[in-house]
Amino acid sequence: MKNINKINDNRYFIILSQFPLIKKERFLQSHECFIDVIDNWNKILGDLIIMAPSEQERIVIIENLYNKHGYGDINKTNTNIVINLLKSLGYDKEIKLYNVNLPTHRIISKFNELLYHSTNVSWIYSIATLAMIEYVFIDVNTNIYNYTKNFLLEEINNNYNQYKTDDDHQYIKLINLLIPYITTSQSYMDEIISGLNFGYNIVNNLYTDLSYFLCIQSTKKK
Repeated sequence: MKNINKINDNRYFIILSQFPLIKKERFLQSHECFIDVIDNWNKILGDLIIMAPSEQERIVIIENLYNKHGYGDINKTNTNIVINLLKSLGYDKEIKLYNVNLPTHRIISKFNELLYHSTNVSWIYSIATLAMIEYVFIDVNTNIYNYTKNFLLEEINNNYNQYKTDDDHQYIKLINLLIPYITTSQSYMDEIISGLNFGYNIVNNLYTDLSYFLCIQSTKKK
């Protein structure tokens, strides 16, 4: 997984690191549809709960879904943490799911459609895809945290950092589900590697597409 993940070299995060050249308005625009990603992720986890081949494996997916829902605390769901982060940065537009009028809607929809595609391949492939995405988002969230801390009060950004830290452990649990299959046959191993690569590629392509919104600001003439 480490050898596959090169997300820190993605243009989006290279540009984002150029603070204070990158205005927060551009960052906000690039992430104003991100709750769609979270909502779609939760729906896919629901599908995988149904697809799980055993109760033991199903419990792991349920725990992941429960984690994304703040372990029952509505204020700590991933959706509300991201909404609160955007609002804390000064985003004053209405935030609602699947807003087709926003510029990034097409990009986010493309990512969601590709991610949903993984559930049509196999349960193993889907778990590998999600595990890789969870792993890549450790770096994604670290980069975002490092950028937003320039604007936010320590308490607010620490809440986002806690969300980031909680998610850091989820990929391990998903990978553990794949270990029995890795030792079973080469065909399973090939399927897992394919899923890992697919997961990385769709996240990398997502942020490459979103980097356009940062590039507008970075190349804008006074």
